[in-house]
Amino acid sequence: FFSSRRRHTRYISVTGVQTCALPISERKCTIVIYHRPLGGRVMESMSATVKRIPDHQFARTVIKPIADGLVELAAKGIAHRAIRPDNLYYVDEARTRIVLGDCVTSVPAHDQPVICEPIESGQALPTGRGGGTYADDMYAFGATLLILAIGRNPLHGVPDHEITKRKIQVGSYATLVGDERMPVSLIECLRGLLIDDAEQRWAAGNIDLWLNGKRLTPIQARAEPQSQRPIRFADQEFHSIRPLSIAMYQNWDKAKEIINDGTLEIWVRRGLELSDLADAISSAIKSVGAMPGTKNDADDIITARVLMLLDPRMPIRYRDFRVYPEGFGQSL
Repeated sequence: FFSSRRRHTRYISVTGVQTCALPISERKCTIVIYHRPLGGRVMESMSATVKRIPDHQFARTVIKPIADGLVELAAKGIAHRAIRPDNLYYVDEARTRIVLGDCVTSVPAHDQPVICEPIESGQALPTGRGGGTYADDMYAFGATLLILAIGRNPLHGVPDHEITKRKIQVGSYATLVGDERMPVSLIECLRGLLIDDAEQRWAAGNIDLWLNGKRLTPIQARAEPQSQRPIRFADQEFHSIRPLSIAMYQNWDKAKEIINDGTLEIWVRRGLELSDLADAISSAIKSVGAMPGTKNDADDIITARVLMLLDPRMPIRYRDFRVYPEGFGQSL
């Protein structure tokens, strides 16, 4: 473990966080020292394949140690935000003990692939996902378990926007599983961890109950309000808000048209019968018009505000800039 790969390498035997001189840059630098995992990575990369761990050993070898680690982090109020197959390590040469990898030397969730991120944070820029929550960790845990159970990333090569589209259409669990045959013993756990509603997603307590043989009530995903009368946008028809909001972001300039001509407000009011939301959209349009110094950017600001109203769980989206408020500074 060293602070630099160049000739000023300084080896440190103490495990922890220290500050030391870094002559090559003429400044002091914080370095983090970990115990070296003797068994290497569990999965070398997200595109690699690994030998499947036998079903009867999976819970004891993979699920239990990671769940225990997440409980300890949660007790300290820390979200790991870097749980993925290529950031897990075997502590011992015999490869019997798995530990979580680094979570402090980069921006939270910066290196997370979209497959391991919930729908909402997966839409943000990698630098703009923010510190996240325990529920985000549990989702990443579920995606990681599924990939390891299969032995490979089932969505390798699929574009990020297509992964998000599928998650919204059929749910995260169905998207990740696809046509793969999952071990029957893991299905309940994976469904609980990959539920898209963060409030219903499993926590460590649910995993403990499941490991001890208790069957839990199946989680039913909440259905979004559907309009019998679709709204047509970008050569597609939409019956619910979330798919429409993502399509509007992806077709930014076209989105301005259905906002400014009143098409969106009318559909929300009459098709979905959401009068409060329709009133909020109308107010957002009027308030931006009254703001001084926004003439050139008015349409972009209106579109951003309307997208926030349509789907408040998503990051703030302004053209190519997509961040959560707590990730704003890091993205800048």
